This record gives sequence, structure tokens and C-alpha cells, in this order.
Amino acid sequence: MKKLLYVCEADSGGIMEYAIRHSAAIAREGVEVHFLCKPSFPAERLGTGIILEKFQERRGARGESRRFAGKLSTILRLTLGQRRNAKQVVVLATKLAQTSSTRNPLPFTHQRPVSAEVVVLFACYKEYFSPFWVGPLKRLARRGVVIGTIAHDPVRDFVVGPLWWHRWSVRLGYSFVRDVFVHDATPVDFGGEKPDGIRVHQIPHGPYEVAEPKIGRLEMRRRLGFSTTKNTNLHEKVKIIGTNEEEAGLELDNQKDLSTRAAKDSGAFGKNSSSVFIREIRGQKSSGAPEALALDARRSTLDTYAPADVVFLAFGQIRDGKNLDLFLQAMTILPKHVKLLVAGKGDSGSSKPPEFYQKLAEELGVADRCRWDIRRIPDDEVGDILAACDVVLVTYSAKFRSASGVMNAAVSARKPVLASSGPGPFKSVVNKYNLGLFVEPDNLEAVLRGAMQLLDPLSSPSIQTLDTSDSPHDTAGFLLPAWDRYECDYSWEQNVKIISSFLWSLR
Repeated sequence: MKKLLYVCEADSGGIMEYAIRHSAAIAREGVEVHFLCKPSFPAERLGTGIILEKFQERRGARGESRRFAGKLSTILRLTLGQRRNAKQVVVLATKLAQTSSTRNPLPFTHQRPVSAEVVVLFACYKEYFSPFWVGPLKRLARRGVVIGTIAHDPVRDFVVGPLWWHRWSVRLGYSFVRDVFVHDATPVDFGGEKPDGIRVHQIPHGPYEVAEPKIGRLEMRRRLGFSTTKNTNLHEKVKIIGTNEEEAGLELDNQKDLSTRAAKDSGAFGKNSSSVFIREIRGQKSSGAPEALALDARRSTLDTYAPADVVFLAFGQIRDGKNLDLFLQAMTILPKHVKLLVAGKGDSGSSKPPEFYQKLAEELGVADRCRWDIRRIPDDEVGDILAACDVVLVTYSAKFRSASGVMNAAVSARKPVLASSGPGPFKSVVNKYNLGLFVEPDNLEAVLRGAMQLLDPLSSPSIQTLDTSDSPHDTAGFLLPAWDRYECDYSWEQNVKIISSFLWSLR
């Protein structure tokens, strides 16, 4: 039986969320997954059938680090912790290999052979101070254990120490790895030329399923203090925005014509079409047209039938690289009915605490338009949080070149995103599948313009449509998210299929 030691040193944030879902998907394919994590990891969230293993924190480590001051203390703590963790990975991998029933042990160059069925996969790559802790893992790899890592951030542009040290650390951080898994074609930074023994594979990120809302959109908005009153200043004519030049801009005078047209086109698109049709019928959203023209029940649309308050959601870990301060500044110019919901916990690292942003909102005079839920949102509450909003903010800085768990949750809830980042898998999928509006990173004016475009799609300039195998259509400024197609292309099943085909493959 295939055995996987899944090593996750993160106990919060996007890496943790990814590891929970990824390990569960691997276990569903019949692999015996041993999940090695910190004692503080929320183990109750792991999937059924996963065997929990915990890192053991050595007593007295904190006391030792207190002998030193400032940065030296941090370096010592990280180095001791990483080396201790590396040794535990070796011990556990060896134990799993000894209990494996494989008939074909791999050749070895050290003390004893190991099983071809046992592999190690790190939830993320890290290189900080690697010269001090890679030794045990390099010896494990020389004994024949296959080790892989997921490089969520393939470009290592956060430099610790002199550049020569940084590059050396990056190279050594990959020195025990055979398979590197990335989420797009961004070249991996190996601290130099790609080592001959390393193989790089591209895998889809995998969607984040969100629980169905328990109390619903209207009740959740009421509890948060957001308006649910319908806007009465609406267009009088019916407009259907379709997916080709004939449909774009078509105006009909009454609901009967709409129904006739809907019946005519129902066969062309079908029940499961990912196309979005935005309709305006004398101040009411039509519900009687065939399903081919009906909005997906889970979808969000920012047409004139949305509630008076348009709610932007900043979800997940609160940290500097998400540019929450830029949106707070933009709110001083955006219409008063634009509201902000911040739901998530603060970053335990060096980022500014949530109180910084709350104080900034007060100084900018927008505090009364903000709602704050500063905690880790339980899984069974995420559906209601997302249901209450209209747009999800994922305005990462230019240094962000990874994939986004928050964006995947937004896809599951059928919410468009206002997005920014550096080049990488996140930017690629937002643009390819038209999951929202992508703007220049770290730019207040770009955030403001993007928010205005999403607020008024009927009068906005052209928004790039989704990229399909066919020629893209001119949508005259309308957003047509391909949520269904994204979830199909980026499924966990595809992810695990690729992971398994390489980790357990012969050399």
C-alpha cells in the first residue's frame, strides 16, 4: 500500500488550508496518509482516515533562545526548530518504511534499504537558514526515500542575509528534493541553475468547497447591519447581455419578448452553461425565464437589482501583503453604499495587527461602513460570510506570486473578485477564467477604478472576457466568470493524479 508522510509546519493561513484539503484528496485515492504537524495545528479539521503525527517541541528551547537578543534569538530558534523537525521527519519516514510490505525495496547507499511505497511530501518549500538543518534530510534522500515539495512561491525574492547566502540557502533547501510541484509555468528559482536530479511538475491548485449558508444572505446581512433594501432607481427596459455579438446589447420592451427569446436560446446553452445573463425588467429580477437564461442560484451579480449596500469582503488572514489599507483609502471616494466586511484572524508574524486597520478606518472617516470579525472563521460559518458579500477582495501586493485559497473559496461561493498580485498562478487563472477584475498591484488609483467598474458594469469600460479554446467574445464590459470550467480544470482529482504518477514513479 502506498504511504505518504505529509509534512506541514504551518498552523494557520493559506498553507494550512491547502494542506488540509490536499491531504484529504490524496487519502481519498487510497493512499495511507500520515500528517505531521505542530501541536497547535487544528487537527480536528483533517479528513477522515488520515493518521495524525505531531512534532515534539523540545523542552528548554525557548529558554536557550532567551540567552541571545534580537535577530540572533530568532535565527537560533528557527534553526533549532527546523533541525529538530528534520530529524523527526527522518525518524518517522524510516519507521513507515520498516513497516511497509513492499516486495521491491529500493537500492541504498547508506545503512539500510527503504520501501518504494513510502514517500515524503512537504506542504510548502522553505530555505531559511537551510545550511544548518538540511543534513538529516539529505541523508534520508541518499537512502532512497523520495521527497517532494510544493513550491507555492517558486520565486524566492525575500532575501535573508547577503545575496550569496540567500542563493546558497535556496540551493541547499532543494538539495534533498526529487520532485517539485508548482501551480503554473513560472520558472522556479533554484538559487542558480536547475539541479539535474530535480523534476518540476505543474499541478492545479484545487478548489475550496464552502459549506452552504445556514442562515442565508438576507439574515446575515441584517445581522451585520448591511442594507437589504432593493434599489428602485432602475432602467425601464429589458436588457439581455449574451455571449455573442447578436445577443450583446439586445433590448426588448417587455417580459413576453424576453421569455420568447429565452425559449429560443434554451437549447443553445443548456442547463449547465457557465454563461451569465444579466437581465433588467422594470425594476424586478426575472425568475420565470427558462433555466438557460436564469442566473445560477449560487451566483452573485452586481446588477441594479442588488441590495443598496454593495459589500466587499476581506477574508482570511489579515496581513500587510493584502493591501487592506488601500481599499480603506478608496472607500473615502467610493459611494456611501459601498461597505467593507473584514473576517479573519491577524497574522502572528511581523504584519500590522487588525487594530491598525480599525484605527485607520476611523481616521479616514469610514469606520461606520466597516464590520470586523477578527477571529478564525469556523468552516460552518464561511458559507454565510461569503453569502453576505458581493465582491471578495484579493488585492495582493506585487510580491505575491502564488495561488490564492481565498480566491478558490470565492469561486466556490460564486463571488467575483477584485484582484491584484505579481505574475504567477493567481493572476493567470483570474484572467483566464474571468473570475473577477484584475488591477495593478499596490496602486490606490487602480483599486479605486476597479471597484468602480464592478459597481457599475453597465457603464464600465471593456472588461476582458474569459479565455476559451474558441475565440473570445466581446462582452461590452460585462463579466462572464467561468466558475464551472475553472473547478473542472483545477480539480483535486487532477492534482492527486499528477502527484501520484510522479512521487511513486521509478527513477
